[in-house]
Amino acid sequence: MSEKKLKKMLESMTVKELRANSKDLKNLIKKSNIPMYGKFLKNYELNGVLFKKEDLFRLLGENKEFYIVALELPSLNIISLPKKLEEKVFVF
Repeated sequence: MSEKKLKKMLESMTVKELRANSKDLKNLIKKSNIPMYGKFLKNYELNGVLFKKEDLFRLLGENKEFYIVALELPSLNIISLPKKLEEKVFVF
């Protein structure tokens, strides 16, 4: 699927449709060249560093237990976020 078609499809979907198809959509986005962004739902501390609610990050990769993300802060920080915290602490 082309980047334009994927963007158009995502823009046309309702929030309910996006939630219902989130796993399939994540796979489509990963296969495309569109960067996948996320944000923190609440303040979160990791190794003594505080990330604030609404701070943004970009998905770089993942393994079985973690997402590897780059934070969109003044200095680019790369961290691992436990998958078990998705939708509790952060969302894509």
